[in-house]
Amino acid sequence: MALGKILLSDGREVTGFVCEAGAAKREDITVYGGFRAWCERGRVVIS
Repeated sequence: MALGKILLSDGREVTGFVCEAGAAKREDITVYGGFRAWCERGRVVIS
């Protein structure tokens, strides 16, 4: 992630978080409530 310019639908440019397109294919961690909680989660291995 980095800070970069984002073009809004009304034509304004604002600074916001940007990331590489490949990051969109990663796991959505919203349900964990934050990055730290995601890091501390237990891993379940299904065999």
